[in-house]
Amino acid sequence: MFTAGLDIGSRMTKAVLFDIRQNKILGTRISDTGIKPGETSMLLLNELLEEYGIKKEQLSGIASTGYGRRRLDIAEIQIPEISCHALGVHFLIPNARTVIDIGGQDSKVISINENGKVLDFVMNDKCAAGTGRFLEIVSEILDTDVEGLSIIAESADDVVALSNTCVVFAESEIIGLIAEGVEPGVIAASVYESVASRVRQLASSLKLEDDIVFTGGVAQATGACKAMSRILNTQVLIPSIPSYTGALGAALKAVNR
Repeated sequence: MFTAGLDIGSRMTKAVLFDIRQNKILGTRISDTGIKPGETSMLLLNELLEEYGIKKEQLSGIASTGYGRRRLDIAEIQIPEISCHALGVHFLIPNARTVIDIGGQDSKVISINENGKVLDFVMNDKCAAGTGRFLEIVSEILDTDVEGLSIIAESADDVVALSNTCVVFAESEIIGLIAEGVEPGVIAASVYESVASRVRQLASSLKLEDDIVFTGGVAQATGACKAMSRILNTQVLIPSIPSYTGALGAALKAVNR
């Protein structure tokens, strides 16, 4: 009657409980992954089951995906995250043909067909620049949090070019901009512009087709969404639960295992 999908990321773990009969998401949970991904995943799953009064025996499938997918012993199947994100986005936005996912420490662009199958993809998992971790570092420098970064970016009427693509050097560059008197809002808007430009560069080998859907924790930042739409010259779509598309895809894969 139910399946569970867990997306065990390098920074955050997401869980989705799916109702097969009603073909809908029953509940979600998210938490820092921490140093024990398996225990974190079990905690989230148990919380969901308890909240909805469901026993483990009622789960017809448990699937895991993401960086730590092999750390969940009770998962019957472990699935690469690319296919899970594609399927999760397709369930939420069936017209999607391109998925941009920016997580805590990687970014990916996925081309999918009308059935949510992966046609092609590119991924950057070698550098944290342009990821959620990068935005966390910038937020700390500007004495705010990730949510606050998006808010102060709204005050900017201009952007400056950031020349460095490495987190370490970009951090130094941002500190230099502060010393020069550049307003925090301009710096924040410039960072989002840089993130969107890196995605465009990453996706240069793919054919970007509408509808383009933006997912991951970074997609919850208004500043990032606006910059992405501007750089890609199209209105990117944000699903109702942008952080959970991987976990949702895993839950859907568990239905058809």
